[in-house]
Amino acid sequence: MVPSFNTLPGGAVNPALEDALTQDAYTLVNARLGYEGNGGKWRIAAFVRNAFNEEYFVAGDATPPPGYGGMPGVPRTYGIEFGLEF
Repeated sequence: MVPSFNTLPGGAVNPALEDALTQDAYTLVNARLGYEGNGGKWRIAAFVRNAFNEEYFVAGDATPPPGYGGMPGVPRTYGIEFGLEF
């Protein structure tokens, strides 16, 4: 299993709008568990990204009339991957 942890600092979502668009620090937890067979000729893996479904923004901007909008980060994503080498 290959876990990864990304801790990102809080602060401005858009530095130009520092006073209006801020968020707390957050941590994203990802994991992957895989298996290779037949000398690496095939593989299968299960994965999860943003395991705890952390809500966060990756960008933000002012919108008319005076308001603010943001682009949310990717929610929890999981799946299975297959690979075959031939």
